[in-house]
Amino acid sequence: MKKMDEVAKKQGRKAILLNCLTPLIAFYELNGYTMKAKPIIFQHPKVKLCITW
Repeated sequence: MKKMDEVAKKQGRKAILLNCLTPLIAFYELNGYTMKAKPIIFQHPKVKLCITW
C-alpha cells in the first residue's frame, strides 16, 4: 500500500484502490480527451486495481 501511495504522489495523482483476490495492481492513466487507459502492472497480495488521475 505504501509503495503505491508513493508512486501516486510522485506522479501528482490520487489513487483509488479496489480490493481483489489476485496479486495484480493496474494503474490506469486516463487521457482527458480520448479517455483511453494505459495499464501499468504492479504486484500486491490484496489489491488488484489502482486508478490514478
